[in-house]
Amino acid sequence: MEPLDSAHQTQFNKLVRYYHIPSAVKGKETDYRTLKIMKEVFVRLQLSKGIQNRALFLYREHKKINKEKISSHTLLSAVCIHHAIREHKSPVTIKKLVETYQQLRHRVLGKTIRELRTKLGIKPIFTSSENYVSKICSIICQEPVIVDRILSKYKINVRVYEHILKLLCYRILEHIPPSDRGGKRPRPFAVSIAYVADKRFARLILNRSSVLTQKIVAKATDVAEFTVREHSEFAFKYCTDDLYADVRQHLYQHTEMKPLPEDIGEQELIKRVSNFLELPHKTMNRTLFLYENYHEVYQEVTDKVQLSALCFLFALREHNHNILPIEIITTYKLMGCRITESQLVKLLNKLELKEVETVFLQSEDYISTVCSLICSSLKVRTRVDTKYSMSIQAYKKLLLFASDQLLLKLPLSKRKLFPPYTFAVALVYTVDKHFAKYINTSSVLTFELIEDTTRILHSDIRVHIDFLSSYISNDIYRFWEDSFASFINGTKDNLIRQ
Repeated sequence: MEPLDSAHQTQFNKLVRYYHIPSAVKGKETDYRTLKIMKEVFVRLQLSKGIQNRALFLYREHKKINKEKISSHTLLSAVCIHHAIREHKSPVTIKKLVETYQQLRHRVLGKTIRELRTKLGIKPIFTSSENYVSKICSIICQEPVIVDRILSKYKINVRVYEHILKLLCYRILEHIPPSDRGGKRPRPFAVSIAYVADKRFARLILNRSSVLTQKIVAKATDVAEFTVREHSEFAFKYCTDDLYADVRQHLYQHTEMKPLPEDIGEQELIKRVSNFLELPHKTMNRTLFLYENYHEVYQEVTDKVQLSALCFLFALREHNHNILPIEIITTYKLMGCRITESQLVKLLNKLELKEVETVFLQSEDYISTVCSLICSSLKVRTRVDTKYSMSIQAYKKLLLFASDQLLLKLPLSKRKLFPPYTFAVALVYTVDKHFAKYINTSSVLTFELIEDTTRILHSDIRVHIDFLSSYISNDIYRFWEDSFASFINGTKDNLIRQ
């Protein structure tokens, strides 16, 4: 290997000084190690570029000005990151920051961060509960238990619920002045506000039992249950009965929507509903196209809002979206429109839209959902075991099979007169009643259990029971016996022995 000439030796030495890390950081090893630690903390906490740049700037400035007061550069980096987080109103807590440093094997405590901050003369920035609302609602809506309860109790999309919960939290916090929040830490107080918001949403808007409980919220957000209980009792004092109207106005402000005047037009309403539900543009355009066509053809329809909602359902089914009609109806109600599932069914029957009738949800589309909701109840499982002496899986198969067979007996022209979801619930209830009669025992399902599991009032179910009972004949009994002889006979034997 030939030696380099003088010109190339000079170039080689420059490259070594530029790329060789030990020589590049010579005399600055402490800063190099500290910056590596800060970079790792940025990655683990997923901090934004603005927070990163601000923390690095603060580290450089305080290292220059307060060089004699600094005992640990690692601790100084934690102080700078925490101050940058507070300046940008990020929901990252000091506890989370300390845990990240401890995971990297560095002894950093919240107490030492505050002591060094005071020593350096940095004024603390106090955060508010509003800064934690978005993060808390996101954590709550990612909990699997809560998601299941939202779908079973409220029957609305999870992202719709999360959006409403945020707006309710902001509105409640607006009613609580900062002077009255003294002594309450912002994050636990925000968790309690989310719990209160769900309570108010369930009672004032849906008139149902709430999804969130103190135990579930405390476990999901890592906050003590007694803290949620104490703060929620305080927050309930600031909740007024006119909160629903306030939330509706607040909803329009946060979603760039305004209250609907009478002359706003259904096309603008369709766009606002699409934006609120975050639907693709193709679904919104398809809805607008259907509405323009049906508006010209069916000029006798007086309620154009119902027609626009019906077009929404057609477009959603054509594009295979998993959004249920009840979610569209709930969104319309939040925007001040009076609309129900029964009205949409009557309008569909009135228009006789044969070519798009298949895209509207029928009762058979809800049978599986209703059976799953009922069989997931612990009370139902216990009653099935004690009364029918069969497994919950066999009971669910029985409900599905018998409901499908009963649907085949019902003429489609008469089924179209009823709301599909309510009719499906009444169908399953009737099947259980007649199965109990067939094996000579009392039934598992009661009106109270139906209300708890499906959120359908027993007064709505009673309307359909007599109609359904007239179509149950001995043929269906014999079909049940042939198909389920193995466990039906076993059930009879167990009942006789008891």
